[in-house]
Amino acid sequence: MLLNTLRRNRGSSVAPPLVLIVQAEAEIAYGLRKILQERGYNARTALSGFEALGIVHTTQPAAILLDLDMPGFTGLKLLQRIQEHAPESRILAVTAHVEEYQNLASKMGVVEVLQKGTPVDTLLSHLISLVPAPSA
Repeated sequence: MLLNTLRRNRGSSVAPPLVLIVQAEAEIAYGLRKILQERGYNARTALSGFEALGIVHTTQPAAILLDLDMPGFTGLKLLQRIQEHAPESRILAVTAHVEEYQNLASKMGVVEVLQKGTPVDTLLSHLISLVPAPSA
């Protein structure tokens, strides 16, 4: 099996890390995805908790930007389900309720919880710090 993988990947570069952006606001999600793709990341978006779970069931994102205030799923319920299916993923969460979520989210494996409305450059720098930049 390892030998087959090595043969298949011989001469090819390593795939860029997958970053999943779970954000109900499409404009924000697509904007972040575009910036990450321009920087060499494989970035995907999920505009709902259900869509995020579908992606997490079929892939192992290196990092996930998770909006804890998404409609449909409570943020912590979605976080729990993501952790069940992608325990290796490094998670950065955003919420309007940082004080409320901070301790519990940290106990559930979230690397950092940021305030909604954090400037995009700051958000990106925190997210990129979770996953090494792809080689040029």
